[in-house]
Amino acid sequence: LGRKNFGKILFFPLFLGIFFAASSVGADTLGQQTNFFVEPNYDAFGRGQLTATLISLTPKIYFYVDSAWWDSASPSIKTDFNRQLFYLATYFESRDYPLLTGTFGSEALPGLDQDSRLTVLIHPLKEKVGGYARFGDSLPRSQNPFSNQREMVYLSSQAIWEAPAQQLGYYLAHEVLHLISFHQKGTAVNAYDELWLTEGRSEYLATFLGYDSVYAGSHLEQRVNAFRQNPNFSLLNWRDSSSDYAAANLLTQYLVDHYTIKILVDSLRSPLAGIASLNEALKKNGYQENFEEIFQNWLLTLLFNDCGLAEKYCYKNPHLANFKIFPYTYYLPEFGFSSLTAANNLSSYSGSWLKISGGRGNLKVNYRFPAGTPFIMPYVVVDQDGNKTIKVLDYRSGFSGDINVPDFGKTNVALYLLPFI
Repeated sequence: LGRKNFGKILFFPLFLGIFFAASSVGADTLGQQTNFFVEPNYDAFGRGQLTATLISLTPKIYFYVDSAWWDSASPSIKTDFNRQLFYLATYFESRDYPLLTGTFGSEALPGLDQDSRLTVLIHPLKEKVGGYARFGDSLPRSQNPFSNQREMVYLSSQAIWEAPAQQLGYYLAHEVLHLISFHQKGTAVNAYDELWLTEGRSEYLATFLGYDSVYAGSHLEQRVNAFRQNPNFSLLNWRDSSSDYAAANLLTQYLVDHYTIKILVDSLRSPLAGIASLNEALKKNGYQENFEEIFQNWLLTLLFNDCGLAEKYCYKNPHLANFKIFPYTYYLPEFGFSSLTAANNLSSYSGSWLKISGGRGNLKVNYRFPAGTPFIMPYVVVDQDGNKTIKVLDYRSGFSGDINVPDFGKTNVALYLLPFI
C-alpha cells in the first residue's frame, strides 16, 4: 500500500457511442444499484463500466461499492469495511472537508446531478493504483458520453480495506482536491494545470491535514523512501511513476516551506497553467524569485539540506531535516594524469546530481550542451574545511565551457554539478 500512487486524473476526448449509465436527479437511497462508467486502465479487470451498490449514505457522501465485489465479500469483511467507511466519513466531514474547502474552495455545488453530496465509488483497482478522478464526470453526457454526471471520485477497495485508520482520510481528501481543482481551475477560469503541480497539491494534503504528523509509516516517509531509491523524475514528462509522485510531493513541501500555501491556492485560481501560474502567484505575494530559481535552490536542498549554507537550501519541515539524496560519484585516482568522459541525458525540469572527488592537482571540467538547450548548471566547490562555494552557469553564457578547480584533492576536495533543463 505504501507504494500506491493516489490521485490519478483522467481527461477525455469526446467519443461517439452508446453505453449504459444512470444518474438520476434527487437523492439516492441505501441499497440502490447504479451503473457507472469506470476507467479500464485502472480497473483490476479492465472494465469500462460496472454496477455498484450504495452501502452507506452520509450528509456529504454516497459510498457505492462494486456489486460483484461486495456480493462475494464475507459478512466479517463487510462489517469491517463498513466500520472503515464510518470512520472515514466522520473524520472527513467534520475536519478534512472544511479545511479543504476553506483553503482551496469547493467542488461544483450542487453539480450536474443537483446533489451536494459527493459520490465515492469503491472498486478493485490495479496494483499501485489507489484512486483516481475523472474530469469527464463533471461534463454533461452531451459533451462526454462516458460522463457519470456527478461530483465523483474512485477509490481502491484494497486501499479502503488495508489502510491504517490514521491514513485513511488522506486518500479521500487527495481525490476530492482533484474535484475542487476541476471546478476552481477547469470550470471557473477555463484552464488546465500541469500534472506535476496538480498532483503536488494533492500530495501535500497528507502534511497539510496532519496525516504526516507522526512520521513513522506516514505518506511522507513513503515518498521520501521512494525518492531515495530512485530520484529519476521529470516534471514536464510525467510518467505516473512512484518517483514522479515523490518528486511532486517533495518539491511542493519545499514551495510551501518557503512561500506558504498561498502559492498553491493562488496558482490554482490562476488562468495560467503550471509553472506560469506559480510565477504569477509568487509575484502576487511579493516574492522576487521565479520558478527557475526555486527549482535550482530545491535541487541544492535535496543535495545538502543545510540551513547553515543558506535558508533557501534547506527544508523547514522537521520531518525532512535529515533528508538528503546521494549523488552519482566519480572518483579520480590520486596519482598521475587522469581523464574522464561522461554523458548525461536530461529531461525538462529533472534532477541530476554528480560528484567528483579524489585526484591530485588542478581539475579542469569541460562541459558541452547541444546548441539551443536552455540549461542551467549550479556547481559547488567544497574545500577541505567543508566550506561550500556555489556558482551557476547557464545557456546565456554559451553552451560549452570549462570549470577550473585548483589544488583539487587537497585544498578543494569535491566538486558537485547539478545540471537541469
